[in-house]
Amino acid sequence: MDGPANEPVRKWLMDNTSLVSAVRLPNNLFFEHAGTEVGSDMIILQKNTDKTSLTSEKQVFLKSRNLSNGEKINNYFQNFQRVVHTKGYMGTDPYGKPAMIFVHEGAIPGIASDLKKMLTDDFSKRLDTQLYLNNMLATPKPQFQMPKPTEQD
Repeated sequence: MDGPANEPVRKWLMDNTSLVSAVRLPNNLFFEHAGTEVGSDMIILQKNTDKTSLTSEKQVFLKSRNLSNGEKINNYFQNFQRVVHTKGYMGTDPYGKPAMIFVHEGAIPGIASDLKKMLTDDFSKRLDTQLYLNNMLATPKPQFQMPKPTEQD
């Protein structure tokens, strides 16, 4: 999400999908089970190839900027409202580059609770159920055929 070199990928995504949710997850999300502390993002998109223009929110999603400390950050995360965390501080990523470190002191239950609130709100505001239903009706259902018995059966 943060890399300026990935802007063409984000542009293609915004041209062909609707942004349902983008959330930055805390660095300690995987610590209990994998023993690693790394930042990650969750992006939920809805296929939508009939769009004619990008909203201002989606245009913000395309761009990254450099902070004064050298860290690159996606403009979508310009405030911390889209980050699941209880505290944040300046640190370094696993490669020694400057990075914002976000942690959630509520461990997995706290992360799950906060994430559920964000996703519930995002889905209620941004998931186009009519588009979903139209695509479900237009998509041909696969036809399952029973395999023919062989002599070994």
